[in-house]
Amino acid sequence: MSWKIFLLQVFITVLYFASLLAQEGEYKFSNKDADYLVVNDKKSWEDAKKYCKENKQMQLVSFETQEKLVKFIIFLYKYDFLQSQNVHPDSPFVFAYWTSGNNLENPNKFIWDTVQMPVEYFHWLNNREEAPGGKGCILMGLKTFGRWTNASCDEPHLFICEKPH
Repeated sequence: MSWKIFLLQVFITVLYFASLLAQEGEYKFSNKDADYLVVNDKKSWEDAKKYCKENKQMQLVSFETQEKLVKFIIFLYKYDFLQSQNVHPDSPFVFAYWTSGNNLENPNKFIWDTVQMPVEYFHWLNNREEAPGGKGCILMGLKTFGRWTNASCDEPHLFICEKPH
């Protein structure tokens, strides 16, 4: 490989990763299913939902199928997103992101809020943990290959917005 081709590849790679940064703390990317925005600003679940809708014309991410979740996680690893996030080594949920999943209407039934579908595929880190009061929202840990935990929706966490194609 000539040095010119190598430099061109490096330049294209740098441009690609620079384009991921929409603004400080926000990373945009797309796959064939949707456009995504990873927001590294902590908000309650309700505020995150509102931010996605009102500021970005997007919605909190939903993983209606195992296939969609696996594609999403593979994409993040493929483009080295997770390794570039400076993740704290001690806690699997330091980099935990709100999804649209919750059981606010019925403590015994989780739904994907943005698509109003029941959560039929579960990817809990351990057995489902109870949020205080039995009601909560689903957090996805990126360090845990997309495993989920249940937390109080009032807690501030990072979040992921999506706009399906």
